[in-house]
Amino acid sequence: MSSVFKTLKDLEDANRVVTLKSVFKQGKTTVMPARRGNGYMGIKRLSDLDKQKLSYWADSDSKCTLYEGKTFDLSNEEHRIDWEWVKHCPCVCESLDDVQKTPGAEFYVHIEEIESDKALSKYDLVYTAETYVREDSSDNYALRARLLSVNMDGDSPKMIKNFLLDQAHLNPKKIIEIYSSKNTGLRLMFIKAVDKGVIRLDSGMYRYGMSILGTTEDTAIAWMANSENKSIVDEIHRETEPEYFAKPENEIKDSEKAKTPTTKARTKK
Repeated sequence: MSSVFKTLKDLEDANRVVTLKSVFKQGKTTVMPARRGNGYMGIKRLSDLDKQKLSYWADSDSKCTLYEGKTFDLSNEEHRIDWEWVKHCPCVCESLDDVQKTPGAEFYVHIEEIESDKALSKYDLVYTAETYVREDSSDNYALRARLLSVNMDGDSPKMIKNFLLDQAHLNPKKIIEIYSSKNTGLRLMFIKAVDKGVIRLDSGMYRYGMSILGTTEDTAIAWMANSENKSIVDEIHRETEPEYFAKPENEIKDSEKAKTPTTKARTKK
């Protein structure tokens, strides 16, 4: 059974081959040991006597040229000694994620297992995001687009659906968020309420009657999510979607039939 290597330490502990990937995919960079205090990172302090016993060592003047696909076979003593200081160079990172938050980084350690996991994770995210869009009602498409800050009111459901599916590939996490966030329902209600004039933007403030909800959409949503404001939010909901609370005519007739003479009398009183 083959071993699974998911971290740089796994590779180092097993004396495997470390492969560097270049952010720019081309060109070469020559590096030297990085200073730290009075010494150099990854460089052992050796006396002349120590050096006489060794066939290879690294010092402050050591150099190494890095490029796309550069490898260090850690089972090889010279490669291992060089890698111990190269990995501390400012332009080298342990992962692609680290590169994105390290100014000046040019190279990162490529670990196949991690890259495969990321590819699979992205595939799963896209699949989940697409499923949300495909199973959604076409009546909601325009509002979903509004949640992405894109106004597609008046466009055909097919066009909006295609837009949402494109976003599912480009930014699956955002699509998943607008479908699964606990505040998505409130945000949809807020958009409808603003469209219908139930909530007004007045002097830079979102207002409902005498209540001030906030200065931005996010602060207004946070206000609506506060349990202390539930009764007012219920009023906003009733005014925004009265059809949701209206009883069907046949339901009203059935409830009237179900009343006994006594309950009818009580109703008249």
